[in-house]
Amino acid sequence: MSEINYKGKINYELTLNEFKNNLNIKDFEMMEEVYNCNNKKLIYTSFDGDELEYISHMVFAGLLLDYIPMNPEKALGYYLSTTKHNNSKIETMKDCITIEMLCDEFSMFYDGEINDIPEGIIAEIMLWKKIDRNKEIKKFRYKCFNELEIIENFNFIKTFTNNKNLITKYLKKENIDDTLKNLDSEVEKDIKERLLDECPRCLRLPGYISMESSDMKYYDWARNLIYDEKYVPILPNLLIDSFIINSVYGENSVIEFMKIRMNILKKINDIWFILKPNKLNKNITTLDINVAMDLFVWLKNKERINARFLSWDELKIPKFINKNWAITNKERLIIHGE
Repeated sequence: MSEINYKGKINYELTLNEFKNNLNIKDFEMMEEVYNCNNKKLIYTSFDGDELEYISHMVFAGLLLDYIPMNPEKALGYYLSTTKHNNSKIETMKDCITIEMLCDEFSMFYDGEINDIPEGIIAEIMLWKKIDRNKEIKKFRYKCFNELEIIENFNFIKTFTNNKNLITKYLKKENIDDTLKNLDSEVEKDIKERLLDECPRCLRLPGYISMESSDMKYYDWARNLIYDEKYVPILPNLLIDSFIINSVYGENSVIEFMKIRMNILKKINDIWFILKPNKLNKNITTLDINVAMDLFVWLKNKERINARFLSWDELKIPKFINKNWAITNKERLIIHGE
């Protein structure tokens, strides 16, 4: 985790000029440079749920091809997304589609005939054609990986980092009409009538979550809040974890992750800043660099991006609302200051 010096308060009344004055000028200039860099494309990673254990490999592949991979399971959480929608697959799929709608390109991690592909992937392909984003999908022959290849090419990162040839070997571009041309008409009818006819007007909006890296243990409380607010949770720290970032970008990881966050947030109109109780609306001396970047993007787009500011005690985190949570008096003093 990286922190920068920041002398001031974090709240809704904050202005860009005040934010700048509270920072070291070099840190502000770094954020300005990141903000003005060329945008990266977001790519949706559609996959079979049976391959869930390989999500990190999909994310890794997307980064190496210079995309920002948007994986629905990484964003939503399988259990939480299902139970928050009363076990409705259709409602869960709508949230997947919300994420897909943010993206510039579409990739599919599956290899097989169209009528053998899981219905969720088919629905996402049909949606991509419906919105006419582009007529091409990037099809990863993911099923062709055997266990040995996965271990050799992915898990031993040093053999794979920055070697795009090992990815493009399994990648082919395919016209979306060719992919769908032999689709079973009954399957197409069911998906269209039960799900896609209402899209995109029926979709919930994405809700971006900004939180410090040290608070990642509370991420499901944050996602639960976003679901309760009838939004779709987008938390960059979950979409692309620090190990993958460091594996791909090395010493440039901090800057590259700031770019990733900036590119995602530029496509979203609602953000929740969730901070520790002793940091929200208090005079502080340090700030997580990623939260600082999110604040910068929000302040640059304040007329478009709606911001909410909450502290973790408002989300009922036991550590912050129950003084008996801590085992020792020392820990209790650190948390509650008394």
